[in-house]
Amino acid sequence: MNGSTDSMAAVAAVLRDAASQQPELLRPAEQQLQQWEKLPGFYLTLMQVYLNQSLDTNTRWMAVLCFKNGVDKFWRNVGEHKISEDEKVATKI
Repeated sequence: MNGSTDSMAAVAAVLRDAASQQPELLRPAEQQLQQWEKLPGFYLTLMQVYLNQSLDTNTRWMAVLCFKNGVDKFWRNVGEHKISEDEKVATKI
């Protein structure tokens, strides 16, 4: 994830599907989010989605939920897919 507008739009679209009640949208969205959660810059992109007030509330809250869960999993300095120090600093508001 590079924090671009394209990245944010792609993440927002998947988050919208992840908030769906339709299994055919929900399952692939969850799988995509699981792949992205290990990429550098993903948590900054989630913050951009959350802060974008033009997006619907469910999409923004899904971004918050994914951010919280990712911090729980990857914030500590252990493991292969930890959040980088640069990204940690950038996400602290």
